[in-house]
Parts: sequence; C-alpha cells; structure tokens
Amino acid sequence: MFRAFESCGFEYKVLRPIKYGREGDPVLLAARREYFGTDTIAVELRPLHVEQDTETKVRARLSEELQLGRFLRHRNIGEVLGYAVEGNQPYVVLEHVAGCSLETLLDAVVLVKRKLSVGFAATVALSVAAALDHAHRCVDEKGRPLHIVHRAVSPANIQLSQRGQVKLVNFGSAYSELIGRYRTPTGLLRGDAAYLAPEVLREFQAPKNRRRAPTRTPPDKKADVFSLGLVLLGALTGWHPLDPPDSLEPERSTFLLPGTQVETEPAIPLGILTARLLNFGEEDVERTTKKLDVRLRRIIAKALQVDPSERYQSALTMADDLPWIPERLLAQVQSRRSGGRNDVADSSCEEAQ
Repeated sequence: MFRAFESCGFEYKVLRPIKYGREGDPVLLAARREYFGTDTIAVELRPLHVEQDTETKVRARLSEELQLGRFLRHRNIGEVLGYAVEGNQPYVVLEHVAGCSLETLLDAVVLVKRKLSVGFAATVALSVAAALDHAHRCVDEKGRPLHIVHRAVSPANIQLSQRGQVKLVNFGSAYSELIGRYRTPTGLLRGDAAYLAPEVLREFQAPKNRRRAPTRTPPDKKADVFSLGLVLLGALTGWHPLDPPDSLEPERSTFLLPGTQVETEPAIPLGILTARLLNFGEEDVERTTKKLDVRLRRIIAKALQVDPSERYQSALTMADDLPWIPERLLAQVQSRRSGGRNDVADSSCEEAQ
C-alpha cells in the first residue's frame, strides 16, 4: 500500500522498496512533487540509520553528504537532491536512475552462463574513472581541496540506466576534508570490505605485541583506483574476492585489531576476506587475466598494484589508458552481432558513457 508524507516543501508518495542499504534498511522509490506543483519526478529515499543517543551524529552525517553533493555535479555521479523526514526517520533524497546496478547485471550474467563484452566492461570502468577523477579534484568555495575518497567503489554502487548512462552512486561512506565533517568512529571499516585496497585493510591488521594505533593515515585516492581495478577484473573474468579458492588447503585468516567493525558485513568472515585481498598479488592477477588482451591485462595489473606508489596515481591516468578499448573492439562487436555471440551488453558500449 502506498503511503505519503510531506517534508521540506515537497510531497512524497512512497511506491516500493527497490534495494537495501548498508544497515539493511530498504531504499525506497518515491514520487516527489513540490507543494502546489504539477511536475512529479521519481526519487530514491535512502534512510539514515538512527540509533539511541546518536541524533547529533545523524545530523552531522546528513549535513556532510548534502554539502558534498553540491560539489559532486558530474554526468557520471548520482545526484544528491536534498533530504526529507518522515516522523523520526531522516532520508537522503537521491536521483533515481531507472535501470539496474552492475552487481545485478553481473549476477544475471552468471545465471545465464554468459559474459560481459570487453568493450562494455571497459567503458563502464572509463565512466566510473571519470566520476572518481571529478570527485578527487573537488574543491570548496574557497578553492581548498576536499580530498574526497569514495571508499565504496563496487558493482553495487555503479548504476546502469536504461538509456546507457553509468552513474557512480552512494558517497555516504566517502572520506573528505570538508570543514566540520563527521569523523569516522575508531575501529569502523568504511565501504565494501570485498573491494578495499590492501593499504586500507592493513591499518586494521593486528600487529604482534601492539594494540590499536592512536591515529590512522587518511584514505588516498589511489585506494579508489584499486577498488575500480577489482571491479573491472570481476566484470571481465568473473573473479570475485568472495569466491571459494581453487585450492583445497585450509585458508589463512588475518587477525584484526580488537574492536574492528565493518560497515557492510561480508558474506565470509572478515579475517579470511582480508587475508585473500592482502595476498592477492601479481601472480594471481596474471593467472586470472591470462585470457584477456595483453594491454588490458597491463591496465588491470597496474590498477591492482599492492604498493600504492606503483599503482595508477589517479583515476585520470587510468582513464587515459582505457579509451582505446571500445574502438579496438568495435569490429569484434559488429561481428558478434551478426551471429554466434556469447557476450551480453555489446550494444551498450557505445552508449554507456
């Protein structure tokens, strides 16, 4: 049954849940109309998780996300439209991108035993790299760098529209140096643990004979580059950090600092997932990409360098290496359309930008 409420000069008619947020609360599809207006648009209402005695924190998180949204205006970034309150429940109001997430598409591809075309996957990566480059270069009204790091680049946060647009969404976990920002609680691992860079995970690794360090290194934009490399690797090969290993040997687990909490609970124990990512080195990249074009293998290998200094130093430099792919593969795409193809989404590689 539909329900309606009014907030901040708008009337909302809640239609249905469309997905679930980090805390398991449903993200709602709603129709929004200005008071006494006639134009109605579809929006998404993402709830902010309200716990006891955390009203100040909720307001701080909401304020930071709304302020960041003012600077994150880019064709490949989902827009933050404002906020709404229904009873005691605050929502972030987001642009609705009619379509599906890359995660949903990858799940569907597995079910039908097919694969994404290289051109499509690479063009999605190119669009996300463009979004990240914009976010990483954002400055405030006085020209001060905001040092925004998304921290949650994953297939679940890459939205594909029915018209072929690619949008990076959910900057709710982002790090920034916005004045008055909400500081991440000590011990909380932000983002999707399955796509985090090794240097981020190492800060939660328990060293011998030492307790939690009092301070942590601020996240760096190269961590987002690593996450994008994992997304591209998974889209092209089907490999995923949560997949069972090929070996039957018992898996190692990494001991994490006491009190470590994860924002999004992974499907396997965090210690095992951390061990997999920390030990996923150059030989593993070479093994999983051996059937790909050699230049594409080099792009993925560079994005997934364990040492951040040897990685792409920005999303822009990674994007500079990607445009050749759709052009080079255009002839192959055309040949697949004529029959005998086993790839999906070929026709989207020209549109998904």
